[in-house]
Order: sequence, then structure tokens, then C-alpha cells
Amino acid sequence: MSERVAIGLDLGGTKLAGALVDESGAILARREQPTPAREGPGAVISAIAALANDLAGEARAKAREVAGAGLGAPGPLDPATGVVHAMPNLGEEWRRFPLGERLREALGGTSVHLENDANAAMQGEAWIGAAAGARDAVLLTLGTGVGGGIVASGLLVRGSRGAGAELGHVVVEREGRACGCGGRGCLEQYSSGTALARQAGEALARSPGGALAALGRAPTGEDVVAAARKNDELALSVIEAAGRALGVGLTSIVHALNPRVIVLGGGMGTAAFDLLEPIARRELFSRTFEASREGLSIARAKLGPDAGIVGAARSVFLARARAPERGLT
Repeated sequence: MSERVAIGLDLGGTKLAGALVDESGAILARREQPTPAREGPGAVISAIAALANDLAGEARAKAREVAGAGLGAPGPLDPATGVVHAMPNLGEEWRRFPLGERLREALGGTSVHLENDANAAMQGEAWIGAAAGARDAVLLTLGTGVGGGIVASGLLVRGSRGAGAELGHVVVEREGRACGCGGRGCLEQYSSGTALARQAGEALARSPGGALAALGRAPTGEDVVAAARKNDELALSVIEAAGRALGVGLTSIVHALNPRVIVLGGGMGTAAFDLLEPIARRELFSRTFEASREGLSIARAKLGPDAGIVGAARSVFLARARAPERGLT
């Protein structure tokens, strides 16, 4: 019997990545290319299909059976219908877009399993990453925004319309900053990489000086982290505020879900984990029931940018186990 693999795909606003993943979670081949987002849905779908077919061809050349393709995509979507509710980073054309159906057509009728990108990353971390073995876990991806994923009793939580686990929109300030979701005071506005950059810029306007002022330009989130590691006072104050907001947001999440593991991922969550985690932990533990936090661990994500790819591939294997489907031929 030939080795069985799945194609895992991760669609971002600027980058499209894909890989062949075996049933142990190992990546056997990987591809990455720019996302042609400005060219519209047709061009994006063609790029996804070309990448998937390229990987399928490599699998066939090595006598491997391709079980199917899984795609993690940004924004709320319904895995059952394959309809994307919205993908703000890719444009208005994606609102209520039948992505699953269009991809199946582009791939010659092959079934494609869709997941929200943060849900796919959670599935990857729960399979072979920082949450492996935990039946109740939460992932927060801190990057340009804040995404979220939840595993409860060993199952991925998607919600009734596939729009659940939007943990970046847990409210931490009742009358706080306006958010792109239409609400106010969302965690995303205080603990994302974008938020760190904005807060540092505002602080510099009030009190210029230090390592960030010496840059001679608007600081990025990465700049804030680098300056904090050099004990820059302004950068440390921004990190402190972001960590405390993260702890406040996690308080609601922990009281609602009682996870065993909280995983911090995304570019900022991974790079600044050692700075943010002690502050968030202190805030969280000062606000939660003892029973809610007993045995709770906060871990740095292990799979990095491959979490979504691995998790998307995992969805193929899980679906195949429930109901065998025709693979790519």
C-alpha cells in the first residue's frame, strides 16, 4: 500500500503556502509564493489550484496517494458549505464567496476541506505542536491582528456558522479603541503587533526619546520588541500595557473554556513570548478562580508558520477517516 499524504494550504493576504504532509504530521515537500490578491478571486483560485496540482504531481512521482486538500483561509467561513463570509485582507469581492465550490471546480471535482486560518493553526498545534495531548486548549495568534482557535474535549470549536473562536475580539475595554470588526475595545486593538507599533508611536509623540525615537521613522512591532530587549523604558511600557491587556482577555477565555493549555503564536506572539507571557500570566492569575487556573500552562507555539498548513492537512485525514473521499488523481 502506498504512503498516504494530504495537501495542506495556507492562504494569506500576501503569501500562499502549501505542503505535502504525511499521517504523522511531517512535511515532505513545501511551496511558497506571493498571493495575487490584487488580481481578484479568479487569480487567487488559479494560484491555489496550480500549487496544489504541483504538489500532487510530486506525490505521484514518489508513488504516494494524495488523500485530498485542506485550505486555511483568513476571516470567518463556514466549513460545511465552503462559503467565506468575508476576507478583509483580500478585498470586498470575497464577501459571501463560495470558495469551496470554486476550488473543487478548479481541482477537477476533488473535495477541498476549508478552515479558518487560526482554526487550522490550532488544529496543527493540537496535533503535533505545543498543545499535543491536551483535550482542552486555546490558541491566540498575535500578529497584524489577533486570531484564535479552540479545542474543547478534543474537538475543534467552529461555532454554529463557522464564525466561532474569534478571540481577538474579546472585549478588554468597554469604551475602548474602535476595531475593524465594528466594535470597540477588542483585544486585537491592544495586543497585536499593529497595536504595539501604534501605541509606541503615540507614546513617542507625547515624550520623544530613547531607542525608538533614534530610528527616525515610525516604529514597527518588531522595533518595539527589539528595544524592549535593550531595556528601553518606553518600549517596556508598551510591552507591559500589551501584556496586561492580553491577560485581561485571557481571563474571560479561561473562565468560559477552562483550557489546559493556552498557546501563543503568530509572528508577535512567538517573537515576544518571553516578554509578554509573564505579564499576561500575572494579570490572568490575579483575576481567575483558582480552579480555573489550576494546572494551566501558557506555551509558545511550536510549529511557527507551518501550523496552518499542518492543521489544514489534518482536516483532510480526519474527514477521510469519517467518510472516505476520492483523492487527487
